Amino acid sequence: MYRNVLRRAIVSWKMKPCLHQPARNRLWYRIDPLTHLANRIALHEALMRIESAPARPQYQALLILDLDRFRTINHTQGHITGDRILIELASRFQHLLGTQGDLYRSGGDEFSVLYETPFHEESHAKDAALFLAKKLSYVVSSAITIDHKSFRLSASIGIIVFKNRSYSAEHLFQYADSALFRAKEEGKNTIRFFQSDFQTHLESKAVFLEQLLFAVENDQMELFYQTQTTLTCENAPRIYGAEALIRWHHPHIGTVAPNRFIPLAEESGLIIPLGHWILEHAMRQLKAWENDPDKHTWRLSINISTKQFEHESFLPSVCALLKRIACDPRKICFELTESLLIQDAKKALRKIFELKRLGILLSIDDFGTGFSSLSYLRRLKVDELKIDKSFVRRMLSSPVDRTIIETILTLGKRFNLAIVAEGIETQAQFQALKNLGCRSFQGYLFHKPCSIASIGSF
Repeated sequence: MYRNVLRRAIVSWKMKPCLHQPARNRLWYRIDPLTHLANRIALHEALMRIESAPARPQYQALLILDLDRFRTINHTQGHITGDRILIELASRFQHLLGTQGDLYRSGGDEFSVLYETPFHEESHAKDAALFLAKKLSYVVSSAITIDHKSFRLSASIGIIVFKNRSYSAEHLFQYADSALFRAKEEGKNTIRFFQSDFQTHLESKAVFLEQLLFAVENDQMELFYQTQTTLTCENAPRIYGAEALIRWHHPHIGTVAPNRFIPLAEESGLIIPLGHWILEHAMRQLKAWENDPDKHTWRLSINISTKQFEHESFLPSVCALLKRIACDPRKICFELTESLLIQDAKKALRKIFELKRLGILLSIDDFGTGFSSLSYLRRLKVDELKIDKSFVRRMLSSPVDRTIIETILTLGKRFNLAIVAEGIETQAQFQALKNLGCRSFQGYLFHKPCSIASIGSF
């Protein structure tokens, strides 16, 4: 059922962006109905005219500006507020540009500028394009007031400077978009010029994504398991469960770590079918443990990505898997991130209540690294907080990190939440955590992630 989703994800990487749209003679077809700017089709036609026009001595530039984290405004303030912000920005951009360049709304929160510089030398043209980009960025960062609320935004900008008919219309947009993508990758609120290695980087990602698709479809994926340990009344360590962790066994480069392919799966949307694969195999393993005398009480933690959680198919697929596999939902713990829980709190709460109704446990992963607040802990019916390994790693040398851990443990007691410290690698860390009152642990000190065949001996 997910094959078409995967194929579309790969096509979007290989052919990003597609400018081939049917041309129409009617003016309205080239106008964005929200901002009344020329739209992406009009931009494509303008680039086509440049491609076929006689050579000109001056350099020109194409700038693509994309608002950073604009989706959060739509989620938290509503699309009407988001639309009013876009209209205001369009007006400000027009006022700034005047007759200096042609402005287009080329996407949802994306604007493009075609700018003819007065310079015949590339270095001077780049300086002029950079100066214009900085002015656009300043306009975005200036406060926008909507219904007495003030918003401050930032933007990433990609630029390509060109002369004569050096690039086709499609390549001009594609290369400016490559520069924009690099600006986003490097932390947003950034300006980047196109360089040939940007495009090479994107193309290699497309190949890697296609290999990832093949891996999901051809059993190159495997779940590893890392045990979770608690202390008995006699302070003896006892395994009470495990966390499922995905591994990719690439036929040529060996085992690929999740931090290499999970971000790509997130960006492309492939995380939806991959997440479903993880859920299904993890639930089947939990069901198999029901007949194991040593593991029949174990619970299983499963990481849920933001896009997976937000997707409309998430809850139906969880319900369908529980019905088909018939594992005990009370032994399943979904690990969610803090950022996921605040992007659209109302929608998140509805899904959380439904998961709790099914009996599934909920944990906030990497707690303390995001945007936690007491109000979220009070409203969200979570069962567990996981202390991020970065705090554990530094707790013996950093009083601040030790204090953060103490605070999280205190929160756990006040809110009646289980607390799990992860990333424990040394006996000294384990002892220090015990002294602070921590009772549950996960890390290399106890067991490294391993295949199901290896975990069978625990």
